[in-house]
Amino acid sequence: MSLHKNKFELLQHTYSSRSNIKDLNELPFVSYDNSHCYSTAQDKFLGPSDTVRDLGVLLSADNSWSPHIGRMVNTARRTAAWVLSVFRDRSRDTMMLLYKSLVRSKLEYCCPVWSPTKIEDIKAIESLQRTFTSKISGIQHLSYWERLEHLNMMSLHRRRERYLIIHMWKIRMTQVPNDLKIKFQYNDRLGLKALVPKVPQSHVGATYQNSFAVKGPRLWNMLPKDRTLMDDLESFKKNLDRILLSLKDTPPVAGSETQIPNSLLDRPGKRDNRLLTGGRLKSTLA
Repeated sequence: MSLHKNKFELLQHTYSSRSNIKDLNELPFVSYDNSHCYSTAQDKFLGPSDTVRDLGVLLSADNSWSPHIGRMVNTARRTAAWVLSVFRDRSRDTMMLLYKSLVRSKLEYCCPVWSPTKIEDIKAIESLQRTFTSKISGIQHLSYWERLEHLNMMSLHRRRERYLIIHMWKIRMTQVPNDLKIKFQYNDRLGLKALVPKVPQSHVGATYQNSFAVKGPRLWNMLPKDRTLMDDLESFKKNLDRILLSLKDTPPVAGSETQIPNSLLDRPGKRDNRLLTGGRLKSTLA
């Protein structure tokens, strides 16, 4: 297949093993300035790019989501600044409507794909919601965590995990493709649980551990039995939101030296690590 230079970009991931490099040499790439480049029919080269945009998501050669998050945060920050300059009403209802429709939507597009684990990336995203909510009349004196509770909101960090769980439900109900071949099995005591794949002990292990293939099943398995068996999406969302809003939500924020682990996966490990048991919150979540 011949590629057009103006319609394609080349994203090159580094391989450390010699066998992988040998495999690359068998592809339609040629050695050019010590890197792999594609030679077009017009005898022009497609050189490797540091980042490539695909369906609105910025992919990087080093498998980092920081470039995408940085660009996304800057776009959302400009939108938030425009909203605050055009609309003078700072009432709760108006501000929340503008934020949810114009700002937050930019911060959550495709988040199951790029959901970050780096503290600095999490803080950068959270800073948008932190700043915007501080402009709402009547609650400026509250801390960010207190504002979340007062507004009955989740942090963006918690909402990304919510989206991971919802996507797992859609996979279970075959509403979206199961490209990762995630498997479910029924347990009489725990309900429908997802099989968590083994994480390879290699240099790619940490990256794989933070991917949806691993985090999705782990988060799903924290749900109580009755939630895993629900077959209506809206009912599932309402029940899930009720659970998540009842849990302590203290996302990492800039300027705070002491950070409490906020991910649902950072909860103290127990053999039965469900979010709810018998309709009551576990004491570890208080």
